[in-house]
Amino acid sequence: MYRKLGYSEKKRRKEIWLMHKAVKTTKRKYKVYRKYKNSKHPACMRADKKAHKEIRRAKYNFERKLADNIKKDTKSIYAYVRSKAKAKINVGPLVNKDGEVISRAEDMIEEFNKFFISVFTNEGNESIPEAEWMYKRPRDEQLCDLEITEKRVLCELDRLRDDKAADADDLVPRFLSKIKGGISYPLTLLFQRIMEDREVPDEWSEANVVPIFKNGSRGEASNYRLVSLTSQISKVIESIIRDEIVRFLERYGVIKETQHGFRKGK
Repeated sequence: MYRKLGYSEKKRRKEIWLMHKAVKTTKRKYKVYRKYKNSKHPACMRADKKAHKEIRRAKYNFERKLADNIKKDTKSIYAYVRSKAKAKINVGPLVNKDGEVISRAEDMIEEFNKFFISVFTNEGNESIPEAEWMYKRPRDEQLCDLEITEKRVLCELDRLRDDKAADADDLVPRFLSKIKGGISYPLTLLFQRIMEDREVPDEWSEANVVPIFKNGSRGEASNYRLVSLTSQISKVIESIIRDEIVRFLERYGVIKETQHGFRKGK
């Protein structure tokens, strides 16, 4: 049945899978109805059938694309699933140690901050155990420097996952991947300068901190884990340094076979 759309429905945000052709046929359907004022009229029925077909096709194509890219872009499919959920899950409200309910965003941030500070482990350097010296090669073969080339930077930009969230500087990996050809050379110069000066920008130490609910009561800060979203640009140079260090350690057998953490295929 056809009916006139209300003001709130007109203002409703369009579905993300609704493509141009589906929108066009839907508008055509209402235009035909306004002309004949009869949903049983053959012209109205044809327009309704065509619009319904295009809507189903647009939704199917969108969901099929999400499914095909699920390994590369998991964030989009989870966001789509959450958008279909009737219940929206939010953080808090929290309950502090005095039993008071905290609902204001600023107060919940402070409560999370108190909890995460209380469980932070500050390890001293007074009793650091002596590690066995595994490297037996000559001193001139030690890893004292590494070469950062534009080709290598471009390769690391290609490895950025599009489904990762933005960091404190609001640069999402999908955007960096799109402009990688234009930023690979400037980033190469920046990374080379960082290696020479042995100093990184202060902005790279900033992060967007997000509390993720684990289980139990949502009112207790202890039932959330902390996730820090750090700079995507800093991850590029960190990945280059990490790969070079691991390659050196494995080449000279410095890592024992019992070491599995951070090792590929272990």
